[in-house]
Parts: sequence; structure tokens; C-alpha cells
Amino acid sequence: MAKRENGSGSIVRRRYAHRTAYVAYAPATYILNESGKPRRVYNNLGSYNTRAEAREALRRWAKNPVTAAPVTVQQVYEYWYKTAELTIENKGTLRSYETAWNRVKKLQDGTFVRRMIRDVSAGELREIVADLYAQYAKHTASLSRFALSATFKCAYENNYVERDNMQFISVHVKDDQSKNRAFTNEEFRTLKEHWAEVPGGDAMLAFCYLGFRVTAFCALNVEDYDPVQHIIRGGIKTAAGKGRIVPVHPDIIPIVDRWAAAGPGPLYRNKKGKRYTAQLFRLQVWGPAREALGLPDDLTPHCARHTFATRLAAAGARPEDIKRMIGHTNYKTTSDIYINQDVETLRAAIDLVD
Repeated sequence: MAKRENGSGSIVRRRYAHRTAYVAYAPATYILNESGKPRRVYNNLGSYNTRAEAREALRRWAKNPVTAAPVTVQQVYEYWYKTAELTIENKGTLRSYETAWNRVKKLQDGTFVRRMIRDVSAGELREIVADLYAQYAKHTASLSRFALSATFKCAYENNYVERDNMQFISVHVKDDQSKNRAFTNEEFRTLKEHWAEVPGGDAMLAFCYLGFRVTAFCALNVEDYDPVQHIIRGGIKTAAGKGRIVPVHPDIIPIVDRWAAAGPGPLYRNKKGKRYTAQLFRLQVWGPAREALGLPDDLTPHCARHTFATRLAAAGARPEDIKRMIGHTNYKTTSDIYINQDVETLRAAIDLVD
């Protein structure tokens, strides 16, 4: 067989391999070792079932050379994360990416992130993303998917792969998988009866009576609370949501008064007097409290916001008042998204009809 021309790479057949016996190598490069002497680096493009497949890999390499040494999915992520640390100021955001990536690392018993990134096909990535959405809630899986997308985009920009395969991955999530819900009456009774028995239970109960998003709640300061009129002014997401007035329900006035007694600073703070980020609140307060109360895993802080709107509607509150307290400009948004009437509530409504 004629030798390949210089600079076009080589193909080696592994003698005792039954499958993927043909290994394609791009031309070797040289680097200096610690002593300053040149060291040859072999650029392994992958293993293939047939010589024709290996030859095709060399052809693709010639068209779009991958000049960097072989790297794993994990190594590229770590490279991207170092760049993200320089450009993202919010440490809570960085921690959320770390948590999201830890979920990716668990896939396929940890073998996925150890694979050479150039060997991961679009079809395999589609299975990886599907596994994420099958195992986790929509928001949680989406964070992990973002970390994956950033990793493969980084690989493409640095010539670790021939193309960014994540750009071909689309996700269609069923409505019932992504929809937040309100606490059921039974779940809410459990919270009301036992909140004082677990750390963080006070925050869970307050969430159901205040209706704030978790980010807005964590941003509240003591001065946002009026202890005379018992109202809280807060909200950060939209024009309607900013600075809205939420009366404090009598059942949680003692809780909010106790928080405010700590003095100037965050209204809800950790043991060191510091403010929680939304991510840390979910991890260190909400999650442990929910678990200690024996409540289902799918109950998130945002579910408490749904509970707030649902219970207001069930009690007969005026639509315009619910809209103002939830922070929406349009009541249809509140009724379509946030009011989740359960069977007991609907039955009570039917009983009102003569």
C-alpha cells in the first residue's frame, strides 16, 4: 500500500483489536518539556471500525485542523469556567454553573465527561440532554444544558472540535413537566402546623404569605418593612413588580418582626448576618426545610408564589388586588399562570352556587 504523503497524518491498525482497530493520527507536533528539550506529541483523532472511516477522519482534519492536543469534555469545561470567572461578577451565578455541571458529571456513571470531546457526536449529546430533562425539573436541567452549550462552544472556538454539536440540540418539554404548582391544602396544613420545628420553616411560611420571587425576597432590607402598618415594599423584576406594597398577614407578623429586630441590613439573613443569594437560599434554607417537613421534592420557592396567588383567589380577593400584590400589570397573567385551584378549592366554589 502506498504511503500517505507527508503532513497528511497516518493510520495505524491495532493488531489485536476486534473493533475500532484503526487509529487515525494527525501529524505529530513538538513541545518543550520541563528541561527545555523537545517532546513529540501525537494527535490521536480517534479509533474507527474500518480504514475508510479513519481515512475520512484525516480528510476532515485536513479541511479543518484540530491543532490542540486531545482534551476531554471535563478539561474543556474547566477551561471555560476559568474564563467565566473573569467575566461574570456574580459569584452566585458561578456557583449555579458549578452545581449544574456536577449534574452533568454524574451522567453515564461519570464516563461522559472523561471522553475526548471531539468523539462526542450530536446524537450522543441529544441523549445526554434528554437524560438531564428526564431526571431534573425544567429550570434545573436548563442550567446544566447551558453549561454543556458553553463547553462545546468553547471547544469549537479553540479548535478542539470540528463543529459545535450542541447547536443542533433542541428540547421539547411537556407542559406538565415544567409547570410550577401551588401547595395542596394538605401540604399547606403540614407547613402551618410544623414550620416552627425546623430551621428555615419560618421563611417557607412567609413565602406563602408574601408572594415574592426568591431573588426579590433575598434582596429585601429591614427598612423595606413598616412595623407600624405591617407592610413590605419590594420587588425587582418588572416595572409593576418593583416597589409594590404587600401587607403582612397576621400569621407571619411575629416572624417578620423577629427578622427586623436584628437591626439594619438584610431582612432575612444567615447566622453571620449576611444576605443570601437566591441559589444559596434554595440550597441552604428551602431545600433542607422542605425535606425536614417531609414535603415533596417538586415544591420550590416559586411554588409558594403560586400558593400566595391561589389562596388569595380562593378567599375571594379582588383580581386587581391580587394583580398588584403579585406584581403583574395584567390579571390574565396572574390567573393563567399563578392561580392553580386544587380539587378541594374548586368543590368549595361549586358549593357556593345555589
